[in-house]
Amino acid sequence: MKTNQSQSRTLVTELLIAILLLAAAILVPIITGLSKSRSEQARSEELSELNQLSDELSEAISHQAIERGSGNTIIASAGEASSTIVDINLLNRKRGDERVAQSLELATSLEQRLNDPDFKVAVENWKRAYTELVAARPRIQAKQIQSAEWLGLANRNIDAEKALIAVAFAPRDPAERTTFYNSIVRASATDIIHYLGQQRAVYGATLSSKAPITAANEARLVTLSAQVNAAVAKLAEIQDRTATSDTLGDEIRAFRARYNGSFKDFVNSIRKQSDLGASLLASTQTTTDAITTEPVAAKPVYTETPAEWFKEAGATIQLASNISLIAGEEGKAASALVTSKARNQFILNLLGALLVIAVLCAVFYWFRQSVIQKVSNLTKTSQAVASGNMDIRANVSANNELGLLANNFNQMVSNLVDAERAAEEGRATAEDERAKLQEGIQHLLMATSDGSDGDLTVRAPVTEGTLGNVADAFNLMAEEIGDAINDIKSTASDVATRATNINQSTTRMRDGANKQTEEISNARQAVEQMAEDIEAVATNATEAAIAAEKAKEQAEAGQKAVDEVIEGMERIRTDVQASTKKIKQLGESTMEISSIIGTIQDISEQTNMLALNAAIEAARAGEHGRGFTVVAEEVRKLAERAASATSDIEDLISGIQAETNQSVESMELQIGNVENETMVVGRAGHALSEIAQSSVYSSQLINQISDSAKQQVLGANSVVDTMQLISGISQETMTTADSNKESTEYLDQQANLLLETTGRFKT
Repeated sequence: MKTNQSQSRTLVTELLIAILLLAAAILVPIITGLSKSRSEQARSEELSELNQLSDELSEAISHQAIERGSGNTIIASAGEASSTIVDINLLNRKRGDERVAQSLELATSLEQRLNDPDFKVAVENWKRAYTELVAARPRIQAKQIQSAEWLGLANRNIDAEKALIAVAFAPRDPAERTTFYNSIVRASATDIIHYLGQQRAVYGATLSSKAPITAANEARLVTLSAQVNAAVAKLAEIQDRTATSDTLGDEIRAFRARYNGSFKDFVNSIRKQSDLGASLLASTQTTTDAITTEPVAAKPVYTETPAEWFKEAGATIQLASNISLIAGEEGKAASALVTSKARNQFILNLLGALLVIAVLCAVFYWFRQSVIQKVSNLTKTSQAVASGNMDIRANVSANNELGLLANNFNQMVSNLVDAERAAEEGRATAEDERAKLQEGIQHLLMATSDGSDGDLTVRAPVTEGTLGNVADAFNLMAEEIGDAINDIKSTASDVATRATNINQSTTRMRDGANKQTEEISNARQAVEQMAEDIEAVATNATEAAIAAEKAKEQAEAGQKAVDEVIEGMERIRTDVQASTKKIKQLGESTMEISSIIGTIQDISEQTNMLALNAAIEAARAGEHGRGFTVVAEEVRKLAERAASATSDIEDLISGIQAETNQSVESMELQIGNVENETMVVGRAGHALSEIAQSSVYSSQLINQISDSAKQQVLGANSVVDTMQLISGISQETMTTADSNKESTEYLDQQANLLLETTGRFKT
């Protein structure tokens, strides 16, 4: 025990010495770089917050841009704006304000930490613009603000936010800051020199030609002027931030004063005279020389000369060149300062690194002599053990932890030998378990094989362990599948039964339709016979009219024809009685037709009931009976049409019966009149004149009877046509019934096929 403690103290002492040497080697560069590390950490935190501020402001700008557009739409809309636009405006206003609140909190924190005047000015400008925007919002819905004013406030707020983002990422180190802004100034001055040089050339050429500015030059000058103004605005922005030296600031002010003063006055004068000359050129009539026939046109007169223009433009460009030169010199000086700082820091870091390397080399040499050789011996021993040599042992003699490690390693090898012996025994036990598992798997495979063949009554033996859980799950699955197969069988049997019932109903409906067709055919024949009888009545009535005419002539001939008149009266009476009998027969025939029509109505009602029953059965059949539902609906419609046509026929027959009754009454009246006239003729011959008048009257009545009979013939023909229509409807009903029968037979076949398919499963 004392030896182990002594070894531990020795190794700890050696490690403490090594740690002290290593600390001495690292301490110098740590001390020299401590301030820089703290500065870099602070800068890293600032950059993180600046990035977060940039993200929040970017989100706010996107929402405020939508608010700007929707607000302008509300202002410009006639009447009340749509609720959708108002909701969009309010939603983006709310989201933008949430981002602005986060941005204000970050900006306030950064403003105190950065202590940057430019950043502070940018934050104040943004707060002012945002306050004005918020104050203008209530006037949008009331339309108390113009679009131009609203867009100006919104754009000013967005520009202030963009400016704050730009200032946030500007360098903080004075030398880096000077280099950063001077590079922008120099680039802007270079652009100004380039674009002013092109303007000088264009205006100089215009003054030399003494002609108005052409359209092409006008477009070019507008573009150049816009580019120069943008570069000048960039210089003004940097100058307003006080981001330049006093010398450079003075040069920028001098250039801006010259550019916005005498240079622009010179340009405006040239453009005004050019516009005036162009107007005169357009209004002046060209004159034609009599000999040369060349047009003579007016030209503008410029008060400035090209030399004066080149002098003014050259002076302005020279000021821009001075800005570029000073910015370049100051940038070089600042860049040299930055480079010098970086070089000094690099030298300091290099010296520290060399010192660290020297100390590490010394520590490594000592460590190699005292530790690595012993560790190498221990490594070789462990490799031999890893190769399978369990008889070798580590031979390391040291009064430190390495000696303890070697002893522990030797003990570990001994333990491994014992563990290998125990593992052999465990493998034998595992082999027995594997055999049992294999047997259980075979039983499970046999059960699943029987189940795949359709025998769902088979069950796998349930044993302990995971395989027993699998067998139990298989048994549960087989039981549930068997229940599902039984349900399918029951449903298929029910479908087959219902299909058979529908088929039987369809057969009965078809037989009824066939019987209906036969009865309608018989009724049509009866109506045709009735039409023939009515035509005979019309013929007889015509003959009676001729006989009456002859009786009139005989009465006028004299007393000698009295006997002939009496005979004619007798013939008339006989004919009228015959006509009366036939008309009565016609009435009886119409009664028979009425009974036939009642039969047709009963058939229509029965057909309608059959169609209703078929629709109910089709609805019970579900998806398979959908087509039969359509057929049943068509059968029902045909039955309704047959009932409607039967009602029309019944109305026609009722009219015929009424006219027939009137004809019978008229004929009976005529019979009485003829008998009276016959008695009068028999009693006195001097009544010939009255007989003649009666004959005339009888002739008129018989003509009326003839006309009525003809009308009855037309009605009978109409009844025949109606009977033919009913017969066609019955034929359609039979055809539909045949189609329904085929559909139900197909449904029955499908149900039987389903029963056959599920029948191979044993449950």
